[in-house]
Amino acid sequence: MHGQYDWMGDPAINSKVFDWDNTCTNTAWKQTHNFEHHTFTNVLDKDHDIGYGILRMSEDQEWEPRFLFNPILAGILATFFQHFVAIQSLKLEDYLIYKTKTKEEVKAEFKPTWKKMRKQLVKDYLLFPALAGPFAPFVFAGNLTANVARNLWSSQVIYNGHFPEEVEQFPEKLETRNSKLVFRYSAIHCRNSRRSSAVACFHCAFRVSR
Repeated sequence: MHGQYDWMGDPAINSKVFDWDNTCTNTAWKQTHNFEHHTFTNVLDKDHDIGYGILRMSEDQEWEPRFLFNPILAGILATFFQHFVAIQSLKLEDYLIYKTKTKEEVKAEFKPTWKKMRKQLVKDYLLFPALAGPFAPFVFAGNLTANVARNLWSSQVIYNGHFPEEVEQFPEKLETRNSKLVFRYSAIHCRNSRRSSAVACFHCAFRVSR
């Protein structure tokens, strides 16, 4: 989904035709993650991954009363992480809080997302349990457990990789291509990782930047 292997020309791992077993559409992911996050990594008001429009994750973010609920919202975000990632591109805070987006705009943007979410929900909680016959409750519970476990695991990996106190933030303007690569490398908190992990992080940043 990152597109870092598109250069190989292998259709099996080409991001242009690949989609994943998740509620987020590949189009939304490429916009919010591949473009916004990897272009403006940890740049406040540019990288929507800083708090996902829900949490206050930086001292430079202007404080709002809603951020008093950060711990509760963080738990909700982690539990339903794939669904929040799916609707991230909608930037619902612009509609619900800042009133810079209309209801019609949100509804239009949500249509392809809901189509993908509905497909996943039907598959996991209706189709597969139905195919199991008398074991349907066990399949339903198993899929629910697996999805929640994945949400909690992936959210914590991302939180700990992007938001620790030591992670640096950068100005929006970066003069050279090399400085942008160093910028991404530092922002994803690789500096204190084991060498193999750091190389992997930098490889991903380099391939996406191309």
